[in-house]
Amino acid sequence: MKRLEYVIKSIINNCTRSVVVFSIMFFLGMIICCSFIIQKTSENVRDQFMSKAGAKVYVTYKLEDDVTDHINWSKEQRSHQETFDYYYGNLSKYAEDPRVKSSSFSIYKYVYSISKDDKQHVSDDEHYRYHFLFGVDRPVFKDLREYDINMLEGRTFTDEEIVQGAYVCIINEEYNDGSVKVGDTITLSVLGIKDRATYNIVNESNVFAKDDISLKVIGVFHSNNASTTKGLKAQLKVYVPKTVVEECQRINDIQYDNYGKSYIGEEAYNHTSLAITDIEFELNDLKDITSFGLDISNSLWDLNHGINNIGPDGLPKEDYLRVIRSTEIYDTVGWVIKALSAFSKGVVIVSIISFSVIMALTVFMILKKKTVEIGILMSLGLKRSEIIYRTVLEFILISLFAFAGAMAASYVVSKPVSNKLIQDTLVKESTTYTTDDNGSDIVKYSDMNQQDVIDMFNITVSVKNVAEIFIIEITALLVSLLLPMVLIVQLKPKKVLLGGE
Repeated sequence: MKRLEYVIKSIINNCTRSVVVFSIMFFLGMIICCSFIIQKTSENVRDQFMSKAGAKVYVTYKLEDDVTDHINWSKEQRSHQETFDYYYGNLSKYAEDPRVKSSSFSIYKYVYSISKDDKQHVSDDEHYRYHFLFGVDRPVFKDLREYDINMLEGRTFTDEEIVQGAYVCIINEEYNDGSVKVGDTITLSVLGIKDRATYNIVNESNVFAKDDISLKVIGVFHSNNASTTKGLKAQLKVYVPKTVVEECQRINDIQYDNYGKSYIGEEAYNHTSLAITDIEFELNDLKDITSFGLDISNSLWDLNHGINNIGPDGLPKEDYLRVIRSTEIYDTVGWVIKALSAFSKGVVIVSIISFSVIMALTVFMILKKKTVEIGILMSLGLKRSEIIYRTVLEFILISLFAFAGAMAASYVVSKPVSNKLIQDTLVKESTTYTTDDNGSDIVKYSDMNQQDVIDMFNITVSVKNVAEIFIIEITALLVSLLLPMVLIVQLKPKKVLLGGE
């Protein structure tokens, strides 16, 4: 108690010195507090984003057309069917991985409807208009979940319809000029085509086999984008349970097996018209996202290193297939907050170092002026350890008030400072990033955009943050006091009193 009374009297009696020390601690402490609060808030934004986005991994490719139409895999050229099976098999294997909470990927193929008055009509021969028969594996599928489309009439699929592969469909409002309504039945044709180069306009003379399927319309959708997944025209999409598409492909395979060979040769039945898209894995734990993404990337190495894709240096000319993690999406969509976090973290480190150096010099100068006072106390029998203890206690007591004031002031200041930094960063960059370093359109994999991420930035300070800041600043203060305390240890009171020091 006597020690504390002595320290308080020393602070009051040396008012000017105490105010100088308080001011230095306050301003440097406010810089540390402000930058620390901004950095922690930035980290909270990332946590919020990842909480909403989930631990997800997407497999995508940059080509607009079917990936199986462009790449011949491995050292031995595979047929298109073998390519599809290899690709599909790899993805199915990872769907069973214990790290995976759920997985989803859609498949689609071309089917046709008879059209005699199509504007694309090129001859008097009856011809067919193509549609994308789009197989989904969940009622709230990707295009619906991400608001690429919205339901105008009817409903989406039930879980039972998905599992059983019911012959029901959801069509675009423009289908057949809008004449088809919920409850109607549409007929689509699975065609065996001689010349697949004309898949979009197929004349009767180019068809060697035809099987019809009937689908009951349960819903009508409106497209919010001119095109949805992979640039597929939304008005040509017909959504069905995935197993319906698989059944249509089985029919197509039979057509080619039975008739295709006689029409277009040995390779006809080796070509698949199936394609995979909207590939998504949701993991149980965000910690697994890096390792899982790496495992898939390695398994798809063969697909990216097909012999048609190898350059003179032995490296792939282009990575057709890419694995995108939800953490990468944040890096692209939330680049402003990420930059702010990195900047504020740097300021915290520099501020702590500056605080320690400046305080060390300040304390050293103060003790230099107190050498006579210290010498007298030591001559009167006061131990060095007691003097050091009182000195440290004096600076800690001042720091408690200085840091408390700095914390309050920085809480008020950090909001306008961070807003200013965000705006300056946006103006400096003058852009909104929507693609990653590889040119992949990252934004389409997230419901949140750059502004949504910025709106998440809300300055908050928890009790834990306050404790962390005080620990950091007190630690920095104690470190700064180490060197000046050497002065007390080495002080010789007799020499000081005789004027030798």
